[in-house]
Parts: sequence; C-alpha cells; structure tokens
Amino acid sequence: RITEAVNLILAFVETFVEETSSMDATYKRILGNIFQNIAPTKNNQSNEGSSSSSSSLPTSSSSSNTEDRLDEILSVEAEASLYTPGFLRHVEGECERISNL
Repeated sequence: RITEAVNLILAFVETFVEETSSMDATYKRILGNIFQNIAPTKNNQSNEGSSSSSSSLPTSSSSSNTEDRLDEILSVEAEASLYTPGFLRHVEGECERISNL
C-alpha cells in the first residue's frame, strides 16, 4: 500500500513538473513573440532618428504604431486563448524580476 501511495505521489509530481515546464515554455514563447513584434526594427529606428532630434524618446507616431501592432497581436484569435490568468501571472513575475535588477 505504501509503495502504491508513493508511486502515485511520484507520478503526480512528475506530471505536475512536466506541465509547468510546458506552460512556462509556452508563456516565454508568447511573450517573446509580443516583444519581437512591438520592438522597433532597425529600419524604423534609422528613419525616426533622421527625422527627429537626438532624443531617445519615442515619437507619438512610433508609439501609435507600436500600440497598433500590439493590438493586432493580442487580437489574433489563434493565440487569444493563450492569454490566461497564468500567462498574466507569468508576465507579472517577469516584470517583478526585471524591476529587481
């Protein structure tokens, strides 16, 4: 009986670890995709740099473009189901980690 209970607990822990690893990889992929799509490209940076002053602050048009790209990414139905409370906790944890650097 004890062996069966231990085996059951071990199976549960193994499944739990596999699922959390899979979820973490998925959340990292989604977050990476979001960052890649909203990050300014080298083309945009050089165009903005030549038309604006040497300030590193984004222009209102580049901010608007970034917001538009983010809206497009977040509205894709194929990935909309991935924006779960777990994903939001992952993002919150990443923000916390970065703020503590």
